[in-house]
Amino acid sequence: MTFQQLKYVDEIAKCGSINKAAQKLFISQSSISNALKELEAELNISIFERSNQGVTLTESGRQFLSYATPLLKRKEEIESFYTYDSENSKLQFTVSTQHYQNVMEAYVKVIIQTENPNYHFYYREISLDKVILDVHRFIADIGIIIMTNYNERMVRYYLDKWNLEFNPIVHIQPAVFLRKGHPLSNKKMLAISDITSYPLVIYESNPKVNIDFSEGTHKLSREKPNKVIEVNGRNAMVNILCNSDAVATGSGLVVETMADPRLMSIPLEDSGENMTLGWIKHKNRILSTQSELFIKLLNESISNTIASQNGSKNID
Repeated sequence: MTFQQLKYVDEIAKCGSINKAAQKLFISQSSISNALKELEAELNISIFERSNQGVTLTESGRQFLSYATPLLKRKEEIESFYTYDSENSKLQFTVSTQHYQNVMEAYVKVIIQTENPNYHFYYREISLDKVILDVHRFIADIGIIIMTNYNERMVRYYLDKWNLEFNPIVHIQPAVFLRKGHPLSNKKMLAISDITSYPLVIYESNPKVNIDFSEGTHKLSREKPNKVIEVNGRNAMVNILCNSDAVATGSGLVVETMADPRLMSIPLEDSGENMTLGWIKHKNRILSTQSELFIKLLNESISNTIASQNGSKNID
């Protein structure tokens, strides 16, 4: 398998036609067809279904392209990086993470402390399964996840399968996030039974992915509350919590400089959850200067948060 074959598949998929792809790539149709046949024979799959209207990806083809596209993108980034001279080289750095304010604080500080005049940074706030996949596919330099006693077996299965390593930073207690003035806001500690009658806000999950990859408190998720609101970003969650009696669960780590004064957190006493926040990387990947700086700043951010924690800050 070659990058040229991957590029051919990518272009055919975009064009929906082998002939149009050949024209766009300035090669003969026979050349691209032969390369495709060789690739399909090597992998023992059919990547495209042929018809009079053109070609469409098979299920195997869609899966193959999901792996091929990140490789092509990474190849382009590497080529772009080394086509610049040393003074103009564009620095690349990507962090994929679940939804945690400390990660954002550390990332912002990396940006501030980066002196290279040319860089292209990526910050991807996504679900646990996608974080692991990003690191596996070398899309992300570093991934930030929470491992719990509920998801550890599943998470470690994929880490071992894809040659990734988990580096723990801190053990934390789950908390409930709610607006100030909420009917439960005067309590110093909450139990799951206290919050089951209120709408639960969670980050959207892939229905095809095991529940162990869901965010929030797993014990609560397994009880399948009657009122559930799924959101795809932190801003949506914050606005819903601030303007309703909805609640959310999470790590309880809150960054004062990023705090929304309308929200507070209360420890959750009976979740049965042992939560460990940490970072993952591919075992074959050497940490860059940016990665080392980011990890240092993340540890500092978490240490400062824990030192100043008083249980009445913003959502994380």
